[in-house]
Amino acid sequence: MSTGTKSILFGVHQFLWHPLTVTFAWIHLYGLPKPWELFCIWVHDLGYLKTQEMDGKDGILHPELGANLAGFFFGEKARLECLGHSRAYAAKHSLPLSKLCWADKWSPTFDPTLFYWMRASLSGELSQYRKSFPRTSQTSLGWVREFKAFVKQNKAQIEMAATTRKSEQFSHFLAPQTALSSS
Repeated sequence: MSTGTKSILFGVHQFLWHPLTVTFAWIHLYGLPKPWELFCIWVHDLGYLKTQEMDGKDGILHPELGANLAGFFFGEKARLECLGHSRAYAAKHSLPLSKLCWADKWSPTFDPTLFYWMRASLSGELSQYRKSFPRTSQTSLGWVREFKAFVKQNKAQIEMAATTRKSEQFSHFLAPQTALSSS
C-alpha cells in the first residue's frame, strides 16, 4: 500500500479527521465556510491516494483529484480553490494560493500532538516529512512537537497571508518543500 493511500486511510490526511481540523482552521481564519468551500475542504487531499512520496513527483499532483471533483460539482472557482491549496502545485502551474492553503497550513494546531505523531508514524509520512523539513529533535515525537511549535510561531504570518492573500511577503515561511507542503 502506498504512503499516500495510508495517509488518506489512517495517516496525517485521514479522510475524516484531516478535513475536520481544516474546517476548524477555516472557521478560525475566515468564519463559516460556504457549502462549496466545505466540499473543497473535504476533498482537497484525496489525490494522495496511490502516491508514493508525499512531496515527490506524484505527490505534487495530489490537488488534481479533489479539484476535478470540486469543479464537477461547483465549477471553476471550486476547482481553483483545491488546486491553489498546495504551494508546490500552485507555484509549478503559476496559480494563486487559495484560502484553503492557509486553513490547511493552520490545521495542525487543531490536531493533538500524540494523535498526529501516531498517524504520521503509522503511515510512513513522518520519515518523509523529517527529510524535507529538518528540525533539531532526534526523535520522531520531538519532531512533531517542533513542527507544531513552528506552525504556532508563524500564526501571525499565516493569518496575514490568509487575509491579504499576499504570500510573497512570507517567502521564508512558504518554501514549497517543507512539511507544511504536506497538503
